Formats: sequence, structure tokens, C-alpha cells
Amino acid sequence: MRESREGDLLGVNGVLCSLLRFQRSFWCTVLSEYRSTDFSLFTLRRTLVLSTLFVAIPALIVWNHLGFFLDDCFFPAWRDTQIKDPLFLVGNARSGTTWVHRILSRDEDMFTFLRTWEIIFGASITWNRLIRAVFYVDYWIGHPIYRLIQAFESVLVGNCKIHPIGLQLP
Repeated sequence: MRESREGDLLGVNGVLCSLLRFQRSFWCTVLSEYRSTDFSLFTLRRTLVLSTLFVAIPALIVWNHLGFFLDDCFFPAWRDTQIKDPLFLVGNARSGTTWVHRILSRDEDMFTFLRTWEIIFGASITWNRLIRAVFYVDYWIGHPIYRLIQAFESVLVGNCKIHPIGLQLP
């Protein structure tokens, strides 16, 4: 049975159901941290992070569901895509799965992988192609968007040596 990414509003995979699941998880987390003696929930930093997540995650949910709906309209053949011999990397924490993943992702001819931006913003074919078109134009006008993203990443992530993270990394 094929999974559906249909853009219905009320179904199990619908946008309203996704938003309700997020709200439930968010408020359960806030409530459990409020009751915990190990955390101080109302620090300035924690309040800023929670406020940002409270707005950003529902926006991403709507963004991705809209993209999936547009995929059904513009790219209906996505349903017929066959995946042959998938490779899943599963392991305990600190067991080397990230290292193996990074080695495999170096061979783009043999393996397909997603970059961080594709997982967050380009999960649908429509958004993936739109974002790639924006970066194509950005390339020809001197990389202003790319430089802005790099600056944002350096402030947000810094210089992480153990597990480097970034929107362009696998």
C-alpha cells in the first residue's frame, strides 16, 4: 500500500491534524517542564526559544502541507516513484552512524541523501524546485541570499567541530 501525502484538511495526514498534534506535544512539554524541579522554564532564553518554536513549527507544517498539495496538482507521478534497495542507517548514540552517513553522502552518484534545507523547507517537489530556482538566480546576482544564510548559521550554530551542522550539509 502506498502512503499518501494528500493535502486534505481533516484526515490523519491533514494539515489540521498535524497542527493539533504539534499543539498537544508543545503544551504537554511546557507543562511537564513547568512541573519539573530540574528546569527553570521562565528564563529569558527559554521563553524566546519556545516563542519562536510556537510560531515557526506551525508555519513549517502549513508550508509543507501546501507543498504536498501542490505536488499532487503539478507532479502527480511522484506516487509512481519506485525506491530500489534503500539503505537505512540505525544505531545507538555515539556508535558512528553520523560518520558512516557523511562518508556515504560523499558519493552523490551512488547514494541519494537530503541536505538539511531539503528536510526542513524542501520536503515537497514543488518547494524543492522553487528553492533551487531561487538559489540559481542568487548565484547569478552575486550570492546575497547565500551570504545571509551563512551569516545566520554562524550566529546560530557557531563553529561546531564535533558534529558540524548547516543547511547545506547532509
